[in-house]
Amino acid sequence: IRPNSTNDPYIFNLNGKNYRGFLEIRRLEGSDMTLINVLPLEEYLYGVVPCEMVWKSHPEALKAQAVVARTYAYGNMGKYAKLGFDVCNTVLSQVYKGYDVEKDTTNKAVDDTRDEMVYYNGAIAQVFYFSSSGGRTEAAKNVWSYDAPYLQSVEDKYESGESPNYNWEKLLDSTYISDRMISMGNNIGEISGVKISKKTDAGRALEMIITGTKG
Repeated sequence: IRPNSTNDPYIFNLNGKNYRGFLEIRRLEGSDMTLINVLPLEEYLYGVVPCEMVWKSHPEALKAQAVVARTYAYGNMGKYAKLGFDVCNTVLSQVYKGYDVEKDTTNKAVDDTRDEMVYYNGAIAQVFYFSSSGGRTEAAKNVWSYDAPYLQSVEDKYESGESPNYNWEKLLDSTYISDRMISMGNNIGEISGVKISKKTDAGRALEMIITGTKG
């Protein structure tokens, strides 16, 4: 489904929201209806950057965000190829909300960095960004199943300690832990203790020993 060629800007409306490009509709197994927004990558970034960084941020910060968002998009092309699209419009990929969220400042950041990406040894780097690091990033090998020399734990000097996710707490009762252990094939009885046995260089728990009445 394509907008009228005379539309300026060239957008269409879906459920009260405006988007650039055109709409592709597919009927896939396991999906009632899959709606895919097809558009040039640079125009896709117009709807990403203001969702991932406050549009009033410093121009150079917005440029950095644009470069990383572009790198992430290119690096994940074809990730959902079986479903007929490249990236999701949520935090599973990058948040994308289309034409309605665009701002002059973020569009300019995208335009000013057109085609610029992050590379490592001549290949597009795997890049990740986040709302809060808690003051220090974590090494990729401790989060995913691979290591990367450029994704190591480093101090985040620019994070505000007032970030809502800088420190957080979650309480788990012994029954919940026991049920999770059983679901993974480890029935150790009633939980009697939890001990952190190994930490990462960033100070986060890497390994824990859970003790129960059966072992």
